[in-house]
This record gives sequence, C-alpha cells and structure tokens, in this order.
Amino acid sequence: MLNGWYLDSGATHHMIGRRELISYLDTSVRGSVQFGDASRVEIQGVDSIVFQAKNDEHRVLQGVYFILALRNSIMSLSQLDEGGSKVEINHGVLRIWDPRGRLLVKVNCGPSRLYVPHLDAAQPVCLTARKDNDDWLWREQFAHLNVEALHQLGQQSMARGLPVIKHAEQVCDTCVVTKQRWRPFPQQA
Repeated sequence: MLNGWYLDSGATHHMIGRRELISYLDTSVRGSVQFGDASRVEIQGVDSIVFQAKNDEHRVLQGVYFILALRNSIMSLSQLDEGGSKVEINHGVLRIWDPRGRLLVKVNCGPSRLYVPHLDAAQPVCLTARKDNDDWLWREQFAHLNVEALHQLGQQSMARGLPVIKHAEQVCDTCVVTKQRWRPFPQQA
C-alpha cells in the first residue's frame, strides 16, 4: 500500500520519494522544486505511478517527479486539472475523475480536515500475449483449425509430433473475431 498522498493546490507537479513504486524512471528530467519554506530539493526524474482502483482496474498518475528527499507523496490538484481530471468536494467527500470520467479517488475528510487518499500500488501490466501453452501454439501452427479437429488429429496420430489437445472446450479470441458472420450490406446504401 502506498502511503497517503497529500492533495496540494499549490504544488506544480505530483511528487513521490519512494523509488520502489517507480517502474521506469526517466532521468533526463532534472531540476529542483522549491517549497513554501524556501527550501529546495532536487528532482531525480519523472515517471508514472500505477495504482489499483477498488474495482481491480489499474489507474495511472502521470508526470510524477521522483524526489529522494521527499518523505510524503504529493498529488497536485492543478496538475490533475490541467490533465483534464475533475475534482469535486461535497459534504466531506472528495472525488477525482480522470479525463474519461472514471473515478480515480474517493476519500472522506479526515479528523485533521485533510483529504488523504491511500492508494494500492499495482505492477504495470505488459499487454503482450504469453504463449506458454503448447496446445495454443499448435492451434496457431494449423491456422486456427477447429479445436475438435486438432484433438482428433492428435488422438489418431495423424500428424507427427502433435500432442492430444486438451483444451477442446476453450474459445480462441482470434477465431471468435475473425470467423464470425457479418450481416450483408444493404443493396441500397
């Protein structure tokens, strides 16, 4: 779990001091940040922080400065607004929606009159497909032949090296999309 993020209307950028929550740090972004007490801290880079929403979907907080000297994480309300997010406070509840209208944060006002959301860290997901199942590799090698037909080929030893396919009841997403029937175009269009 991430530590609480302090919402700050005076901060120019989101900032974090925990390196373990950063997956890829762009160190070409350098500079310094000056705080209200005139102290300055160095920026070591910038990254996006991925966190898990209550519905288990991943949300991204982009443009987060990594500042090693920082003890608390800061979420810039002005950066959220600039990025198209909507921030609303009503009856002691703060809500933040992303530009697509999805709820990012919902937090109740704390006893110290602060809204401090606690966000669950998430690991970024790579959107490449894993092919660790030989049955699916054979299916692709046979140009997405019907799974039942592949099962019979393996069972009757009709193809050298082909194992008996065990996933006859599974659905191939590619086949569903590419082999579905389409309605004909109207003759008068």
